[in-house]
Amino acid sequence: MKSMSAGSGSSSLVFIDTNIWLYAFSQIQDIQKAHRARVLIRGTSQIVLSTQGINEVAVNLLRKFQAAESDIRKLIRSFYRKYLNY
Repeated sequence: MKSMSAGSGSSSLVFIDTNIWLYAFSQIQDIQKAHRARVLIRGTSQIVLSTQGINEVAVNLLRKFQAAESDIRKLIRSFYRKYLNY
């Protein structure tokens, strides 16, 4: 996770690494890490995503977790709706 501030007095934008997203979506790996990742994401008000990060999450969910392509499409739409609308 990396915090970026646009200047003095402004709120911080936070870039959340691909691995944090993958832990948050994981149902079968380390439950404690998954919980911490979810808490971190929910507690962050201004998340910034990159196209590369979205692609990395999608590829890993597809290959490593055998997620359904339809679910990944929904997730990508959700990312754009929640985090890329400014």
